[in-house]
Amino acid sequence: MVAMVPRHDIGWVAPAPLWGRFGDFAQAGNRERFARPAILRFAHDAFMDELFALLAYHPEHLDEWLARHETWERPMRAPPTAAKLSVPEPASRLRARLTHERTAAEAPVVRAPVPFVDELPQLKLYQPVHNRYYLVTASLVCRRPGLPDRRVDPGRQEQVRFVLRRLLPAADAAGAAATDPRLWREHAFVQIGNAAEWRPVGASADRLLAGEERLPMFGFGIERDAPRRQLVGGLIPVGRREAYVSAGVRTGAPVDGEDVAPVPGPDTRLLLLQMQVTGPWGELVTQALDEIERFADSSRDTAITGLFDDDEVPTQPDAGIRRRVREQIQTVSWYALLDFTRFLRHQLPRIWEALTGARPRTDLDPARELPLLVRLEQTVLTINKTELTSGSGHVSASALDTLAQALQAFALDTDLEGELEDVEVAYDRRISASTSPWPDFLFPLADVGANAALAPAVGKTGPFPFTVAGENLSGAADRDTIVARVTRVLEELEALVEQALPAETESARPEIVVPRPQNLDPREAWFTIRCVYERPNCGPRQPEVLSLPTEPFRMAGFFDPDAPARPIRIPMPFDISLAGLRKYNKNATLMISDALCGQLRRIRKFSLGDLVLSVLPWPFHKDLPDPTAPGGCTEPNGNPLGMFCSLSIPIVTLCALILLIIMVALFDLFFRWLPFLFLCLPIPGLKGKRP
Repeated sequence: MVAMVPRHDIGWVAPAPLWGRFGDFAQAGNRERFARPAILRFAHDAFMDELFALLAYHPEHLDEWLARHETWERPMRAPPTAAKLSVPEPASRLRARLTHERTAAEAPVVRAPVPFVDELPQLKLYQPVHNRYYLVTASLVCRRPGLPDRRVDPGRQEQVRFVLRRLLPAADAAGAAATDPRLWREHAFVQIGNAAEWRPVGASADRLLAGEERLPMFGFGIERDAPRRQLVGGLIPVGRREAYVSAGVRTGAPVDGEDVAPVPGPDTRLLLLQMQVTGPWGELVTQALDEIERFADSSRDTAITGLFDDDEVPTQPDAGIRRRVREQIQTVSWYALLDFTRFLRHQLPRIWEALTGARPRTDLDPARELPLLVRLEQTVLTINKTELTSGSGHVSASALDTLAQALQAFALDTDLEGELEDVEVAYDRRISASTSPWPDFLFPLADVGANAALAPAVGKTGPFPFTVAGENLSGAADRDTIVARVTRVLEELEALVEQALPAETESARPEIVVPRPQNLDPREAWFTIRCVYERPNCGPRQPEVLSLPTEPFRMAGFFDPDAPARPIRIPMPFDISLAGLRKYNKNATLMISDALCGQLRRIRKFSLGDLVLSVLPWPFHKDLPDPTAPGGCTEPNGNPLGMFCSLSIPIVTLCALILLIIMVALFDLFFRWLPFLFLCLPIPGLKGKRP
C-alpha cells in the first residue's frame, strides 16, 4: 500500500521576533500586521553587522528598527538597544545565550504590544546617499501548530525573492479610493532589455506576471532561539527610484497567459535625427528670431538709426554682431548637414545612393522611400544669393539652391567631412574662400537678414528662408506663426524619415535612452513589496507563494527636501594672506592644448570695462575682443605649444565661494532666497593666523 503524506500550506508572516508585539489577534488589523512582511530601517553603513548582532543578542527588540515616517528635521528615534550591541565582535551561540540570560536577570523587560492604529500611510524611504538603508524581512513558515520554519532547498532550485509593486489608482477612482494608496491597484515591473513598464496584475495580485522583476533575498538565523528560527530579508533598492518612476505604465486589463514581449519604445534612429539635425535646425531658427527682435528693438530705441536708409548696412549699429550671428548660423548649418549626411549614409543607404547617383531613383520604394528624396529636392533656399555672399570673402563660393544639393556636396568632396572635423579656427566671412578651411559652399538653415529692419518689414525674408514643396515659408510674420511653420516642416521631415527607415538593419541602432515619465508628480509614486517563495520543479499545481503586501511607501529622490543628509565638509584656506595662500601645494594639473592656450591668452585680455560696454546699446556699445581669432600658442620656431597648468583646489574653492556669494546676492533681488540658501554659524576662536 502507498501511504499519502499529508500536505500542509506554506505562507509568509512577519519576522518571528515581532509576533509578540501585535496584541490581540481578535482584531483584524493585528491579524493583518502579523501576516505582512516588515521593513527595517538602518541609519549607517554597517547595517548588516548591526542586524546580525541584534539577532544574536537581542532579537526581541527587533521592533525598534521598524521603519517609520521621518524627515531630517524630525528623524526617527535611534533604537535604544543599538548601544548594547557589540557590532565588530563575532557572536557565538554560547556568548549570545549567556548575554541574554544575564540581561534578563539584571533587568527583566516586558515588551508591551504595539497598538494598531488605522491611519493613511505616510512612510517614505530614503536612499543610501542619505545614509539610510531598508530591509524587507519576513518568516516563511508551515501553517501547522507552532508555525515551524519552512526549509528552502536550493538543491531543488527553490528560492526566496521579493517583488516591488507600484500602486496606482483606477482611472475612475473617487473618494477614499483616490487618496488611500492601500486601495489602489498593484502594477508589476516588467523589464526586457532596456525597456521596462508597469503592468497591472489584476484581481489576482498574489500571482507573478511573466517577466516580472524578482529581487534577491538572503537568510539569517536567530541563534539563541530553540528551535532556531530562520528569517529572510532583502535590501530595498531605493537608489533605483528614478528607473522605477520613469518607467511607462501599461493601460488596460491584463490577459491571462499573455506572452511577455519587449515594450515598444521610440525608434532611437529617429531620436538620433532629432538630436543631430532637426533639433539644431529648430534652435537655429529660434536664435535668428531672438536676434531679429533684438535688432528691431535696437532700431526703435536709437534715434540716429532713422537718419539712414535701411539698406545702408554700414550705418547699422549691430552690423558686426549680425555678421557674427550669420557666421555662427552657417557654422552650425554645416555640421547639421554633415550629421544629416552620415545619418542617410548609415540608416538610409538606399536613399543616400539614389541621392548621390549611385542607384537609380526607380529602385526606391515609391510609397516609402521616394517621398523623402523628393522632399530633400523640394526644400529650396530662397535667400538672394548676392545678399548672402555680399560683404564676405565667399563671393567665389557657390550658394546652393536645395537641401539635396547641400547633402550631395559632401559626396562630391570626399575630404570635406574630415576637413570639417579637423578645422581649428572659427568661420569668418571676411576670409577668402580659397584660403579658408571651411567649405566653399553656403547653405544656411536660418538667417537674420541683411539689416535690422529686414525681417519685420512686410514682404521681406524671415528667419526660415525656404520654399518647401512649393510653399514659400520665407515671408516675415509674427513669432508664433514662424515657429508653427518651422515645427510643421521639421515634423513632416521626421515623418518621412520614419516612414523610410527599414525595419531591420545590419548595423546596431544608436544607444539612446530617453526616460518616459508617466506620473506628472513623481513625489506621489507609491510602492509596496511582496515576498515570493518559488518552487520551479513542483509544476503548476504548486505555484509560487506570495506574501501579503507590505505597508505602502514612497521613495525619496536624490534631492528630496525631507531627506537626511550625510555630512559634507569642504576645507577652506584658513590663512588667506599672500603668505598663507602661497603655501598650498598646486597638485591639480590641467593639460591644455595649443588652441585652448591661445583662447586663454585672449580671454585674459578682457577687462570689467569690456564686459560692461559689450552689453550697452549703441552708441555706447563696444564689441569684446574677438575670441574666435585664429592661432594658438606656438614656440619661437612656429611649432604648436601646449602646456600644463597647476593649481590648488582649496584656492579654487575659495574663488568659487566668493563668486557664489556675489551671484546669490544678485539673484536675491528677484527670489529673496538668501536667508534660506546660505547660513553661517559662528565658531568661537577659529583664527586664520595661528596665535
